[in-house]
Amino acid sequence: MALVRRRPVPRPIARGLRVPLAGVAAGTVLTMVALLVYLIAVARIALDYGHDRWVVQGGWIGVRALGLVTVVMAALLLNRYLDLRRRRQDPSAGAATDGAADDGTGSDMDGSAVAGGAGSGAAADGVVAQPPAVRGSSGTWCSGGSSAGRP
Repeated sequence: MALVRRRPVPRPIARGLRVPLAGVAAGTVLTMVALLVYLIAVARIALDYGHDRWVVQGGWIGVRALGLVTVVMAALLLNRYLDLRRRRQDPSAGAATDGAADDGTGSDMDGSAVAGGAGSGAAADGVVAQPPAVRGSSGTWCSGGSSAGRP
């Protein structure tokens, strides 16, 4: 019996990564094109010894804003990739929310608070926790509702 060597089948891009990856790619290309257009416009103004505040300052703000949107898309891509990787390693991680997307606010889809959720302030046993105490600028302890003295 001869061993048959199979070629590896290329895997398609994961379903949740397509949109963020396309956004990062498009944002990168658009940012580079906008930067080139901006540099050419500023060079033409400079060669003519002219002044155009809208092109110079507005163009720079536009290029930076476009770059910032691209960075946000890259962060979403990384977050989604890590989430998919975590689910692949631990398939039960996605079952904790009963199939509903967790938006991180600590509430169900209907708006009711979940015990122990991120935004609910409730512990796992249902007891509402007090906000942490913070040392103020005057050196006194400030707490979120309790006037108990702290050292």
